Amino acid sequence: MEALRDRTGQTVVIATFSEGEVVVLNLLRGHTALEIALRPGTRFNFNAVAQGKIVLAFGPKGLLEELLADPLPANTARTIVDPDRLRSEIDLVRRRGWADAPEELFTGVNALAAPLFQADGSLFGTLALVGSIHYLPLKPLADHVDQLLHASREVSSLLGHSID
Repeated sequence: MEALRDRTGQTVVIATFSEGEVVVLNLLRGHTALEIALRPGTRFNFNAVAQGKIVLAFGPKGLLEELLADPLPANTARTIVDPDRLRSEIDLVRRRGWADAPEELFTGVNALAAPLFQADGSLFGTLALVGSIHYLPLKPLADHVDQLLHASREVSSLLGHSID
């Protein structure tokens, strides 16, 4: 987490999921002029955060359809609340291996997230960069995505996951 924070300057968040929500486990604050800080234990709806999209894409089968059985809550005007649009977004996340959520939880804030896999291949949680839209723009920087994916593979490896 420290290496990722130092390479990107952004707040780094590790999270897992429980009972229909993403749960923040820990974070390292970034080095930019505007920091985004979260408290461990903070919970977010799956459809409003990049981390939730990772859980829906790589987590337990059937979770997306279970979530879509009820109306999706909106945090901002950009939060995805349309079921078909969320399905499409989750398909995209599966294909590219990472998620973003520009201004979907809070106006002016973006996040990029990648999966953390356990030895058995199941999803443990997520690793994310969180910051001001000024530093994590609507169109993610390739370097941020590359650094995040590299770090998530390293953490997954530490959890016993082998990448073939």
